[in-house]
Formats: sequence, structure tokens, C-alpha cells
Amino acid sequence: MLPNDILLLLTRLLGPLKIMPQDEQSNFDKFQDLLKQALSQPTIEFRRTGAQFPDAQANMLPETITDELEKMAAEIVTAQAARKPTDPVFWLRERNIPVTAGYEESVENYLEPAFSFGPFVNQHSKKVWFDFFEFPKQLRFEILQGGIEDFLVITLPLANPLPDAGRHDILNFDDCTIWLSAKTVLFNNDKNYVGIRAKNCVLKPSGIIAVQATGFASLIAEAFELSFEPFDHFATGVENDAQPKALYPDKIILTFTGTKWVLQTLSKSAINLNGDSLELAELVNSNPAYLQTERLIHLPLPVNKNSWEIFTSETERFRVGGKADISDTGWYFPVVNTNTTAGIGLLGMITFSGYLGCRGNDGLILDWPGLENGNLTLSKFLLLVRPGRMNLKYTYTALPKLRHQLSAWRSGSDGNDSSSVTLKPL
Repeated sequence: MLPNDILLLLTRLLGPLKIMPQDEQSNFDKFQDLLKQALSQPTIEFRRTGAQFPDAQANMLPETITDELEKMAAEIVTAQAARKPTDPVFWLRERNIPVTAGYEESVENYLEPAFSFGPFVNQHSKKVWFDFFEFPKQLRFEILQGGIEDFLVITLPLANPLPDAGRHDILNFDDCTIWLSAKTVLFNNDKNYVGIRAKNCVLKPSGIIAVQATGFASLIAEAFELSFEPFDHFATGVENDAQPKALYPDKIILTFTGTKWVLQTLSKSAINLNGDSLELAELVNSNPAYLQTERLIHLPLPVNKNSWEIFTSETERFRVGGKADISDTGWYFPVVNTNTTAGIGLLGMITFSGYLGCRGNDGLILDWPGLENGNLTLSKFLLLVRPGRMNLKYTYTALPKLRHQLSAWRSGSDGNDSSSVTLKPL
């Protein structure tokens, strides 16, 4: 990174925090040290999670803080020359929510960070946290006789060693993440991947696997098989106080001919949500399809019924009710794009093994605390469920009189002055 870029990022990240006193338990000094190490890299990927407002500082930083950041930037520039090829490489995320598994469906909310720091207090007296994601240990596969580069990437926990260099007739992994290139489904999907957390994973080729010490692996085989047990790190909620919303199958087998793959075997699975149960049957041979609009890969699975009915809706955030016809039941994988500064380093240890889901049409209604004069009528939706989370993407119709008023701020003195925003349908 260039000196000006380093100073700019230090000012953006550390400046607002140095203005405020930080709790000793937040490990602010350790955060600074790791940030300095990360900024000595040639480049760094930086992301934010949660509702964000434009960067704004009411006043210039005090001169003492500016001088400190300039000195720190000079130290980082000096450290760049001393970096070794074996030094860890990180990308960074700032968040304003207390959990690493954020609400947005983006890669930083799917992965396990190597280090997390906070909460810190910024210049607006708001809490912020930072996560460092270390570039992972990976096996990057190619078919010996051409094909798609890095069509299969297997990521291992940082504490686990790569397989020994040499030839193997089988590979076993107690815990890993399988990343499949979307080009194996639709060829123009360059730098797009889907991830599957896998326990007791076995890769068995019809021939052999030649592994290099660098982590590159060549499949000298016309076909191979991947078998594994799916897993969700947050199966019982972030605080381990919830019932699983879906039941993953016990075992999954994917078979590959060259770089093309199919779901060969999938044992029974189910969506258990809002008092209803959608049981997905065992299946042999399901071909993946790429859903470009939703950026998902879909594997069709048969289901025991053609509708989803809401019997209970106990949630603090929203209430859904009604009954809707469903279609396109199956297994859904979010697509991750690696066309970033971090590149394939984004493909770390994901926390879950995809979603069970379906599409639906008219029949459901939606409301939430504070919504006035009616509710939303869902015209169509996509339901995605894994053991630890439900995700409902929908379009709706709403009555013109429908409204929701939000309090933007309230006076800190007598509490009588306030600002509000009223939301209405277009």
C-alpha cells in the first residue's frame, strides 16, 4: 500500500476511536498492532457490515492524534520491506452489530474470522467491532487434461495441515469447506463460487490426486466423488437458545465427471418453520442450475406437499401468516464473487452448508410492530432456510394508507424534542 493510502485508512479507522476513551477489555492496543501488521500488506480488502452512514467528523482530529497516526503510518511503510512470504495475510471488516454472523447475505457474514476486537466507541458514541479474516489454507484443484482453473477449492481450518505432497488415491478431511466454481454450472461465471461446510469429507477419485506442497492439486482421473456431512455452526441460534429451523440430510454425495457435477445422493431433510414441516425426499441425481437474478445455485428436490401454511409466528421482528402454494423446492447455495482485492483469499471457512428452500405465490401476509393501517400482502417469495436462520425474500402489494413511523433521534435533555421519518408505500 502507498503511504498516503495507509495514512488515509488509519485516519478513517483509528481516528474516530482515539478521540474516545476505550474499555481495557476491548483489547484496543492488540487491535492497533494487528491493524498495523495487516496494513503492511501490498493491498487489503476492507468491508463494512450493518447500517452505515457517510464518514463525517464534526471536527478535525486533534494534532496529537494526527501526529501519532503519521508516525504509525511511517512505521508501517518501514515494515513493508521486512515482510516475509510466510507472513499471514488478512482482510478486514468493520461492523456495528455485536455478532459476526450479520444480517446481510454477504460473504463476511458467512465466514469465521481469525480475530475479532471490540466493542470500541466511535466519535458518535456508537459501538463498533472489527474482524480480521486470514487468508486460509487451501487445496486448489485442476483436472490434469485442461478444464477450469481452481474449479474446486477445499479450505481447511488454519490449525489443520495440508495433505502431504505426493500422490494420493483418497483424501479425508474431518472439517473443511468445499468451494465449487459456478463455472462448473454456467461457463461464463468466472470468479464466482458456492461454499459448503463439510464434516467427515472424503474425496475419492477414479484415478489419483497429485498434491504439491504449495497446495495445488491435480486430479488424474476421469471422475471422482465427494461425500460429506453438512453442518451449521449456528444451528441453535447465535446464543444457542433456539430450535433448528431446518434439518440437514445426514450425508451428501456429489459426483464429478471432469468438472461437471451432480447431486448423486441426498438423504431426507426438512424445513420446520412456523408450525409447518416441509419434508424433502431422498434423491438420486439432481443437476445444478444457476439462478442469475438471485445469485444462487439451485439443486431441485421433491417435497411431500405443495403448500406452506403458517400456524405460529412468534418473533420480535415480524409476523407472517396465511397459506401459499410452493414450487422449486430444493437446496440453494449463495454465490460468492472473488473479483476483489482479496481474490480467492475470500474463500475461508464458511459457517453452514447452504439453504433448503422453495418459491411461493399469493397467500401470505406480513406485518411487524409499528406498522399501521393494515399489512403487506406477499405476491411472490423465495424462502431460504438453514438450521440457524430463515431468510424470506419477497415482493408485495400494500394499501395506500399503510404507514410506519420511525423515531430518528430524541433529545437528551427533557426528551420532548424529536425527529421522525414516516414510511409509506409508493
